[in-house]
Amino acid sequence: PREYTHRIANAKEELHFLMQEVELSQAIICVLANKQDLPHALNFDELEDQLELNMLPHEHRIFPTNAKTGKGLEDALDWLCMYMKPF
Repeated sequence: PREYTHRIANAKEELHFLMQEVELSQAIICVLANKQDLPHALNFDELEDQLELNMLPHEHRIFPTNAKTGKGLEDALDWLCMYMKPF
């Protein structure tokens, strides 16, 4: 839907702006793709393309999630714990 296109464009703009900060130069990006149970949900390739994640030098991963059930959140948190590096 058109509403999601606008939201994703805003998210991309904010993400790319933030990732220019020196303090975030070593950050990893964990994207929680909520509502993957809905028929019009973007697949991972579409989401990665629209967010232009490959244009960023940061390691990233997209996780399918469902906020109502909590599905996918544990996998995302496990990935974050595994790949986060201490300062």
